[in-house]
Amino acid sequence: MNIEKNNQNDTGKSELEGQGYMKIFGFGSLVYQHSAEITCPRLRNFRPAFVRGAVRVFGKVNLRAAWRGDADWDSMKVASCFLEKREGSIVHGVSFDIPINEWPAMRAREIDYDAKAIEIFDMEGNSKGKAITFFGYNSDEDFLKMMSEGDKIYLYKRRNGYKGKMYRDSIYPGDNYLGKCLNAYKIAGEVAYNNFLDSTLLSDRKTTLREYMSSDIVASHLKHSKNSRLLNLFKFWGK
Repeated sequence: MNIEKNNQNDTGKSELEGQGYMKIFGFGSLVYQHSAEITCPRLRNFRPAFVRGAVRVFGKVNLRAAWRGDADWDSMKVASCFLEKREGSIVHGVSFDIPINEWPAMRAREIDYDAKAIEIFDMEGNSKGKAITFFGYNSDEDFLKMMSEGDKIYLYKRRNGYKGKMYRDSIYPGDNYLGKCLNAYKIAGEVAYNNFLDSTLLSDRKTTLREYMSSDIVASHLKHSKNSRLLNLFKFWGK
């Protein structure tokens, strides 16, 4: 699949730029190195980083879950997260460099996101220049305006019959995706994990992930969940 929308003029600069590399900032499942390597097997310099002035928002239908057929439409646990601007907030994640010729694969993976450059910082607070990361769109209308015809055909196939809005409210984190993110941040350490809980919002833009995980909604969801990894992670980290 040739992804036509690739933001080639908005790439992050890498210290390996002269060798044909670009820099990525990951904040969800990409925090798990193996997950990133599945898409970009020749990535380098995988390391902790953070960005300022942003939060994660679980406000987008997870296309990969729709494609696999494991989206839970009954409970509306179908969301994955994106970045959204928010003054005073920081998001912990990772930065890594990928070969420019692996960018189309990364763009295909994140096709329903708005790829933009953002300043990143190491864990000592030093600026490390800019990296490409993945923001959300304000609406489906804005989202579709940015899609080429080739992208729209690809997206239609990935929807796997889902005809509703991609960017919407009243949805909750998908079990499988949330489990992957929790596992990734568990590996990243306590500081990163706590940031994931406190700098991540549900689709209402009010409820933090920590509040959600301590709520009656989650207790009910977990009671009926078949995701053993998610159950074990909740048990390990507690509320």
